[in-house]
Amino acid sequence: MNVSSKSGSCSCLSLEEYEAHLKACFTSEEDNEIWCALEEGGYPCLSILIKGEQAVVNYFAEEGGDMAASLGDEDAEGSIDFCGGQYEVAAYQVIPAADAMKCALAFFQSQELPGCMDWEEL
Repeated sequence: MNVSSKSGSCSCLSLEEYEAHLKACFTSEEDNEIWCALEEGGYPCLSILIKGEQAVVNYFAEEGGDMAASLGDEDAEGSIDFCGGQYEVAAYQVIPAADAMKCALAFFQSQELPGCMDWEEL
């Protein structure tokens, strides 16, 4: 699995290596954007925006195809900036970073939309 973030790209051959690299990405920057796919720039892919203990996860089945976003507190209003204001996301899409990690680990196994959390189809 290829993992790209602000700190560069890494090809992870095992689940253990993938998890260790993701943990480093989750904690290395206050804000980080992480892309996970079998090959760099490929699909399906998982995009994870991290801001401290908050995260938003997006799943892309293929370029221009089905997309889904994490669904957190459906009553949350407003928006939250990620990556220094580069991204503005709906507050109801924000989930705990620990849940985003679980989702990323599930993605490693099947590269399908992980069933470990609720999603909003986009």
